[in-house]
Amino acid sequence: MSTSMTERWVDRVDPYGYGRQSGLKVSYVAILFFLINAFWMAPTLAVLTMCVAGAGIALIEMPSVNTPKKKDLSYIAFTAMTIVTVSVFGFFRYFTGLEVVAVIGWAYVLYRFAATDTEKAQVVAIALLIGFVSFEGIGASDLGDWLNQTAFYVQFAVVAFVAHKLFPNRYNRIVKAAMRQIWLLQRRQLYQPASQTRTDIAAAFLKHLSVMDQVKALVPQPMGKHMPDLVDALWSYQVWLQKQVQSADQATIEQARANHESWFERIQSSQRDNRDTETLDLPEPLGHLCDVWRGLCQES
Repeated sequence: MSTSMTERWVDRVDPYGYGRQSGLKVSYVAILFFLINAFWMAPTLAVLTMCVAGAGIALIEMPSVNTPKKKDLSYIAFTAMTIVTVSVFGFFRYFTGLEVVAVIGWAYVLYRFAATDTEKAQVVAIALLIGFVSFEGIGASDLGDWLNQTAFYVQFAVVAFVAHKLFPNRYNRIVKAAMRQIWLLQRRQLYQPASQTRTDIAAAFLKHLSVMDQVKALVPQPMGKHMPDLVDALWSYQVWLQKQVQSADQATIEQARANHESWFERIQSSQRDNRDTETLDLPEPLGHLCDVWRGLCQES
């Protein structure tokens, strides 16, 4: 599991890769939807059916949805809420006065009982937005039409859910991205010690560690067992590195820089050659970190 050693523009917009992970998964599900719709045409707007069944795929890739069970339940709950929202909007679309009352009433119900925090309020807003988009589709004029449309929503949702379960586990890439952000943070600490306060460095370091903790339950199990050891090793190395910077001894700092630049090169070399990397010439905290990271890479 190699890691780039240079800072890229994407680090400013998607430092941990959540956006890329979500975009790839949504694209994968969308392609399946288009292929299926070519032979199994929806009775209403195809894009609406895809939005109802597929929007939840993007939502379950939010960082806070950080266990497989949460992802499954969140997708089912959001899709059910969206189907009900579209049904309510569609049922009253032929009654102008009642339509306004129904939309306001249903929005109140969702915000009152489902939007328990800011993140859930945003999810409710997306469900309501899809409801408004449904006005552009063909409305259900009777119970049979409603059942037919709802059946297609459910069928596409089942396809999306199965696709979600079959999607390859790529959460090791988020761990790798967080590790890379820590390495870059420590590199700036060594080369530009005056550019950040100790408080800023500590806050950024803890933020990166929290990302690792969030995906701990999502990475493959063999890799997950190494995550606590990795966090401990990172913490020990950060404490050691801070002491080197504070020493203000130029020779000490130069040696720390050389060691810091070489650690990913050593690990990548061991991965390519499928052999252990010698770490006896490294300081103990960095040598231990290299050993833990290499073991994690071999399990990913």
